[in-house]
Amino acid sequence: MQAATDGFDNCGGVYAGGTFIMAGGEISGNNACGGIFHDSNSFTVGGLGAAVVIRNNQSGCTFDASAGTVSGGITDNVYVRSGKKFILAWLVEGTYIGVTTEAAPAKDSPVEISHATDLDYHSLFHSDSENYKIGGKAYADGNYAVQLESTGNLVTITDGANGSGTTAKYGAGNTPIISDATGVPAGRTVTVTPAPSSGYELDKVTVTGTEAPHTEVTVTGNTFTMPDYPVTITVTFKATATPPPIPSDPGGSSDGGYTAYPVSQPSGSGATGGTQIGGNVTLSSDKAKDGDTVTATPKPEKGYELTDLNVKNASGSLIETVKNADGTFSFKMPSSAVTVNPSFSKIQYYHDVSGGAYFADAAWYLRKENIMKGTGKTTFSGGEKLNRQQSWMILSRVDGQAPPSMAAAKAWVVSANVSDGSNAGGIVSRQQLAVMLYRAAGSPAVTENKLKDFSDGSAVAAYAKDAMN
Repeated sequence: MQAATDGFDNCGGVYAGGTFIMAGGEISGNNACGGIFHDSNSFTVGGLGAAVVIRNNQSGCTFDASAGTVSGGITDNVYVRSGKKFILAWLVEGTYIGVTTEAAPAKDSPVEISHATDLDYHSLFHSDSENYKIGGKAYADGNYAVQLESTGNLVTITDGANGSGTTAKYGAGNTPIISDATGVPAGRTVTVTPAPSSGYELDKVTVTGTEAPHTEVTVTGNTFTMPDYPVTITVTFKATATPPPIPSDPGGSSDGGYTAYPVSQPSGSGATGGTQIGGNVTLSSDKAKDGDTVTATPKPEKGYELTDLNVKNASGSLIETVKNADGTFSFKMPSSAVTVNPSFSKIQYYHDVSGGAYFADAAWYLRKENIMKGTGKTTFSGGEKLNRQQSWMILSRVDGQAPPSMAAAKAWVVSANVSDGSNAGGIVSRQQLAVMLYRAAGSPAVTENKLKDFSDGSAVAAYAKDAMN
């Protein structure tokens, strides 16, 4: 084992360049390069019957083995270099290990992270990346492999006659798609960039399911939404026709014989109405001449993130955009009006909260408003119980306070007569929470006895009767 020293002093927890054995314990809270940077051929976890916990380590660096330098940024609890594997001994309940790999596994080419006889090992790992998931495979000899598998489906790109080199990208980050190699998650926007031969232009982009029954996918312009199955993109071309003269746009303005065309976005932008939800864009100009560069700056609302941005001309065809290093998007103005179309979605703060969970919207809202955070960087732990000091922090934030510590939150609930501040680590009961909520609301007068309608109403403590009513 090599500790994080001598050029690795910014590398966080442990750099495993040689033999590494972790029989038990926890590596967490490293804010530089994460928990363990696995670059060895002998990596053993477990073996003494103690839980191994490697979590809540944040991103910060990458390691250049040839130069011996640390730079850049990755997310890693255990960061596994390509070609390296775990050697796992006996793991026990309570083990919690987050895994990231140097390269996302290609479809149908999973990265094996354990090989043992215990099927329960599957539940002891989680993926640190949305691009791949924890999977598994059973072998005939009784062994079972825990694997990292691509969450997406393969895309095959096929050019018709008179074209070659068509490319495709997906998502707001314009991630390149390698034909028959890149897995694209369902729901992502895929943009196709045709490559016609000289004298030809795009005729049609067709997307169908690669496997029977070869369902056709709706394509708008050059974009489509990735379904939850593999697809084949087929691009056909036609001879270029001489375009007719383009008339001046009625909304344009003439300047020395040149026309400035309108640049717009969908009306009603904003999370509360209109056709645009979750944000809008600011434009460097609302009118531009043919060939001018226009820049669009996405402005997501709190709790939202940009998932896609495209620009279409007056006939609905896509205009090529360039994502700049500062997060803006630029394009060359054509000789027609254009519409800039941003798409925003809720930030998925937690990997352990599915969209169908009954508390999903509440967990998202509380995180967005900084009222209640999760138990880790990407975990909410919805089944865990709430203790009294955690409830103090939540109630103080609901009131608009911003206590810097649990002690400050306790001071506020005591001063506001919400709680007496005792038993900070104790689990809060339903009637205790009801009392604190009642007091935080100003202890309004109670005129009815609704507890009589409940079979266990008589079990409510005297101090909580008004609140429970």
